[in-house]
Amino acid sequence: MRAHVVNENVVVNTIIVPNLNFMPNLMDASLGGSIGDKWDGENFLKPEMPPYIETDEDRARMEIMTSTIRAMSYTDIENHINANVTSLAGARAFLIKLAKLVKAIVDRHGG
Repeated sequence: MRAHVVNENVVVNTIIVPNLNFMPNLMDASLGGSIGDKWDGENFLKPEMPPYIETDEDRARMEIMTSTIRAMSYTDIENHINANVTSLAGARAFLIKLAKLVKAIVDRHGG
């Protein structure tokens, strides 16, 4: 069964166990909730997120990032990652695929 590990009334992990007596601080995950949720004794509550307020600086930073990505070719992206990530071959391959995906999205949607 799936069970949440609850520490100080917060879900810190979800694991598979044979039963809820397997270890302390387990709750039946079928009741709902996910990692990061708070347990109030009756319900799981999502953590409150502070409101995001976009500033002119945020918009300027985003424009610089999208124009930089737009100017790069797929080969440029791959070369940049290869030059800067020299270990963990699997991580490098993943980052290349991820960067190419981001580039495709920026190109398609015009950033």
